[in-house]
Amino acid sequence: MELRDAAPEDRGALEALTDARCPHNEPWVLDTVFSGLSGAMTLDEFVVAVEEDRPAGWAFTGHVPGTPVDHRQAYVVVGLGHEEQGVGRALFLRVLAAVPPGSTQLRSRVFDDDERGLAVARHWGFEVTQRSIASTLQLEPGPGPEPPAGVALEPADDLVFDDQDAVEAMFAASQTNPEVATSHLMTLGEIRAYVFPGERPLGCLARVDGAPAALTFVIVGPDGKEGNVVYTGVDPTFRGRGLGKLVKHEVQHRARSWGVRSFVTENEENNHGIRALNAAMGYAVQWGVYRLRKDLMPAAPAPG
Repeated sequence: MELRDAAPEDRGALEALTDARCPHNEPWVLDTVFSGLSGAMTLDEFVVAVEEDRPAGWAFTGHVPGTPVDHRQAYVVVGLGHEEQGVGRALFLRVLAAVPPGSTQLRSRVFDDDERGLAVARHWGFEVTQRSIASTLQLEPGPGPEPPAGVALEPADDLVFDDQDAVEAMFAASQTNPEVATSHLMTLGEIRAYVFPGERPLGCLARVDGAPAALTFVIVGPDGKEGNVVYTGVDPTFRGRGLGKLVKHEVQHRARSWGVRSFVTENEENNHGIRALNAAMGYAVQWGVYRLRKDLMPAAPAPG
């Protein structure tokens, strides 16, 4: 077995390997990693394991724009038929060694029906921080929302506003995601940086009597067919008025006019409010994902 740097021409083979190993594979994962080859994200290492001129697995570590600079994303995929041959361990040790000094966390993810993958991740020192539920919505033609008196909906595709500080404060107050306690409080600059070349941002801000009150933000993939709902939140002061549904309805309506066919979103399993809202709007549960964290010592030691 040989480990070598990944190259753009590997993409088709790695997609096929990943789809076979992970039936729920989401295309944006490889979109994100391959964008690093052109500088859209910071890759520490992106390597392919090759056996008899065919890929047996791949792995990467790197920094996703907008996330804390001392956090790195990591991912390891071993092809079917190559388990228990040391491929995953070799890949992991290679990319772990490339993590810059001063990094404090590795973040990763494993589908919740991949018991083997989760067991391996735990052996490598990862712990589960949350279980997210992925749901999809097929977008249907129809009228846009009609906001009630005093409520205005405005496009927020660039997340830039005349009252930026007020919107930023609303965004911070609206966050109910577990990362607030386990990782960090997100900023508008962070989610703005999630948009890679070729993708299209789509957002909506609701104002109540001029005050920012709710926000949703979606990233439409390069093919224009699917949108990933990155965030939806409502300032606690304005909850209970249906504003979350209102902004989500507005971006669905706009996306449908662009030709987008579906939305996908992930929500922490115990975030009952947003999951109930999504269910009421027609989202169907597809699968679950464990989000993982490995705390690093300053020297980023290899697993025992």
